[in-house]
Amino acid sequence: MNNANRNIAIALNQLLANFQIHNQNLKGFHWNVKGENFFELHEKFEELYQTNSKQLDQIAERILALEFKPYSSYSLYLEQSELSEMDDIGSGRKMIIAILESQDLLVMKMKELVVLSRNEEDFSTAYMMESFIAQKEKQQWQLNTWLKNPKVGRMSKEISYIN
Repeated sequence: MNNANRNIAIALNQLLANFQIHNQNLKGFHWNVKGENFFELHEKFEELYQTNSKQLDQIAERILALEFKPYSSYSLYLEQSELSEMDDIGSGRKMIIAILESQDLLVMKMKELVVLSRNEEDFSTAYMMESFIAQKEKQQWQLNTWLKNPKVGRMSKEISYIN
């Protein structure tokens, strides 16, 4: 185990903690969304937490590949995460804004990991982070577009049911 791997594993574990809290918030939003956009947001939040869960697993496995131990307790996640648990946040619009803010932090942390990984010639971690960044940025674009006109998504689904 070299010092470069150690530094990357530490950064990955902090990212893992942030992803775990983000994932739990996404599940909470999925369970608790209400209102006129319930169906589309309920479905979207499920899609987001399922994607996030797969990424969580890949982060933990990368830590193991570097011969370190991934965090595996919520007490460590809460202690190490820069994100906070969210409960009873209110409207679907507020949930979307909270997701965007959380994902901004995740993307920033992943970009820092890309730089660290490339500097240490750990191209596997860098590639994984770049892939996750691309996915999160696409999600952010979609969510920001929805915020501009939340009724468009609902209307387009209603029209598709008619056809």
